[in-house]
Amino acid sequence: MTLGLILAVMAYAHGQSWSNTTLYKGSHLKCFADTKQDVTIDNYLRVNIGSYADAYIKIVDMATDEDIRQVYIPSRSTYEIKGIPEGKYYLKIAFGKSPQVSPDCKFRFNKDAYYKKGDDIMDFNFVREADGYSIPSFALSLDVEVTFTEGGTYDQDVITVAEFND
Repeated sequence: MTLGLILAVMAYAHGQSWSNTTLYKGSHLKCFADTKQDVTIDNYLRVNIGSYADAYIKIVDMATDEDIRQVYIPSRSTYEIKGIPEGKYYLKIAFGKSPQVSPDCKFRFNKDAYYKKGDDIMDFNFVREADGYSIPSFALSLDVEVTFTEGGTYDQDVITVAEFND
C-alpha cells in the first residue's frame, strides 16, 4: 500500500466531519433523495431487528448498484418496507448505536458499529402464473452476536463503513 493511499484511507476515516442525527423508525437520512417506491405494488420487506443494536438498511439494486431505499429500524422492533419496485436486490446493513451523518450524506454508527453486506438476493419481480401473477414479499430477522475470541472465524460478509457508503 502506498503512502498516498494510506493517507487517503485515513482522511476518509478521520477527516470526515460527522454530526449526530436523530432518526425515527422507518425514516432515512434527510439528504438521501433517491428513494424509489412503487405504491401500486402491494409487496414488502418485513425486517425484525434483534437486541444488539439499531439498524440502518440500504436496499441495493443488483443491476445498477444504487440504493433504492434506506431505512432506520431501532433494536427490538419490526418494520415493513413497502412498495418495492420490481427487480433484484441485496442489502447493506449497519448495526450500532448513535447514528451520525457526514456533510456528503454518508452514514455511520458512532458506537458498537458493525457493517455487513447481505449475501442473499431478493427477487421482487412478479412471478407469472397461468391464472395471473404473484407478488413476492420477504421477511428477515436480523441480529448480531459479537464475540471476540482468539482463533475465531472470519466473516466474509463484514464490510467497512466506507464500503457501506459506496
